[in-house]
Amino acid sequence: MTLRLRLALTILLTAIPLVLGFAWLRDELDRSSFEDGLQQFVNFRLNSTFRGNNTGRSLCELDPETWGGGSGFSGFSRRRFRRGGGRDRPRPPGRGRPLSQRRTSMWAYNKVFNASNPQAPPFPERLKKKLSSGAERASVMLDREDSSEGGSNRKLLALGMFMDWTEGPCSIILALAPYPPRGKEADNLWWMTLGLCSALLLAVLLAAGPMVRRIRLLTSDVRAAALAHYKVPVEERGGDEIGRLAKAFNEAGAVVRVHMNSLEEREKTLRDFISNTTHDVMIPLTVLQGHIARLHKASEQKKPTEPALLVAALNETQYIASILQNLSTVAKLEGATPQLQKNPVDLSGVVERAVARHVPLAEAGKITLEHGLPESPLETLGDVTLIEQALSNVIHNAVRYNQAGGHIAVLLEEQGDEFSLLVIDDGPGISKEELAKLPERRFRGKTARSRNPDGTGLGLHIARDVAAKHGFRFEIKASEYGGLQVSFAGKILRERVV
Repeated sequence: MTLRLRLALTILLTAIPLVLGFAWLRDELDRSSFEDGLQQFVNFRLNSTFRGNNTGRSLCELDPETWGGGSGFSGFSRRRFRRGGGRDRPRPPGRGRPLSQRRTSMWAYNKVFNASNPQAPPFPERLKKKLSSGAERASVMLDREDSSEGGSNRKLLALGMFMDWTEGPCSIILALAPYPPRGKEADNLWWMTLGLCSALLLAVLLAAGPMVRRIRLLTSDVRAAALAHYKVPVEERGGDEIGRLAKAFNEAGAVVRVHMNSLEEREKTLRDFISNTTHDVMIPLTVLQGHIARLHKASEQKKPTEPALLVAALNETQYIASILQNLSTVAKLEGATPQLQKNPVDLSGVVERAVARHVPLAEAGKITLEHGLPESPLETLGDVTLIEQALSNVIHNAVRYNQAGGHIAVLLEEQGDEFSLLVIDDGPGISKEELAKLPERRFRGKTARSRNPDGTGLGLHIARDVAAKHGFRFEIKASEYGGLQVSFAGKILRERVV
């Protein structure tokens, strides 16, 4: 069911009871007014003084067997009123002619509802019950055939009322008056009410038109935003409830986009990790298998082991371990929520472990690897695993791309409130154009590609990211000895964090 139809049905279901209630209230007011006029008419006839100084009450009590009948019956003719009395004849506030000009009849009854006039109609039972319950005045509607009164009206109003005197044959008066039919005023009122309801319905439908169009536009925008994975915001039209609903949807869409981006980033990291692991490990693993196969063949043939072959196998083993560590570090750094555990880190211990790890590889390549530390240990705040991995990557690159007889120095120094960690080598170096691109992911210089075509190009990229995550300065430049100089610099931790 559409919104317009709902509004229309709501208005109709609300208007119909209101109209019916208004009509009922108007009828009740008209009937009450007619009863008041009829009661005034009865009191006027009974309390008026006629010729001979007799009132209507006295005439009734003197001759109850003949008293009663229509408005023109004996004793009530307008000819017998005192002069001036006719001007005071009551006219009911309702519609129609004066009561004296209608076929209005009055009948007298004693306190047990018995009439002395044999022509009087039986007292209506419903009216009798109402008066017997204690009411001073009551009325009922009678069909025309329920009364001896004629006339063109379909209904008669029967009004029963106790008089001020409680004894005698005229203590209860029954007045019967044709109830006036609805006139043109009532018909006009019905038409006005119907026109008002129609105008209200039309106004609501017209007012609902723009609202329905805006809701349809909002629905279309929401569907388009959902198809675009909430990258396209919903247009916020207006400052009312519909506009605020669009704004709330955009806010919810922003939250959804954050979650979706997080999930996409995690998925991308996982895909990259698997791809990198598969590609980067298979090449050195294949080379290592070849070296081991040659060593096994030499062992079967009882030939002496070639030292160069052992060195090559050792290099590939070290390289595979470095690849796995780097890939794990990349996943940790580039995940949706980087897991950095910042604690006090002993930089001197980091340098000693990283150098010791690469000494066998350096000796196998006839490369000298040395390090220098300050007299007092230096500490900084960070993730010890990531910092050590970053330094190991730089040392590993220096060893791997150096040449026999080369030298590598790892120096840790204190410079005021900062530390300086340098890795200097005298390798072949690279051009100035390639120097700035070295930290980029997967970038490898021409010399590196020619000397080791199976490299990953992740080492320096990881070192730079680790430095950035810790707020360290990271720099790569040509060393004065021909190779590269890679430096880390950051704040020294003077006070231990509890």
